[in-house]
Amino acid sequence: PRAGAAGAPQATRQRAARARKPKQKAAVLDGRPVATFPGFRMLPTGGSRVFVQIHGGKVDVAESKAAGRLVYRMKGAGAIQTNRFPLVTAFFATPVSQVQLVDQGNDLDMVIDLRAQTDATYRVIETDQGVVLQVDFPPSVPDQGAAPQAEGARKRAVRRTIPQEPGTGDEGSTEF
Repeated sequence: PRAGAAGAPQATRQRAARARKPKQKAAVLDGRPVATFPGFRMLPTGGSRVFVQIHGGKVDVAESKAAGRLVYRMKGAGAIQTNRFPLVTAFFATPVSQVQLVDQGNDLDMVIDLRAQTDATYRVIETDQGVVLQVDFPPSVPDQGAAPQAEGARKRAVRRTIPQEPGTGDEGSTEF
């Protein structure tokens, strides 16, 4: 009756060994380099950085500017569906409101929506796996008109206790 149990530890070890092996990520998508990690971070200087890693090859990057938007086209690159979800940065002190990767035929656009017009600088860093596109933004200057609104919004309700003489309230009620 316990004959099957004798082989159980070996089967468990084999499953554990398989589980520990890291799965290989696809370095190319339909023969194209893949955007594997779009991201955003605040810098110690007060500025901010938007970046995307491209694995599986080097790509050419072209910048285009429009009112309230920056677009960086990575020629020949693609992205899997989960990397195309928008990165919302509205809660940070940055001129960037949102970043999204958008397929444009055989190319990939990194679309950066801006809250305010700003000077951004970009650079392409070559790595042994591909390239990293970095877009740096200077520190944001807070809007002077927004300060009074924020001050008024921070007021909290004041809790008050109203004294009541015994016998003046509803004495029949026992609810608390």
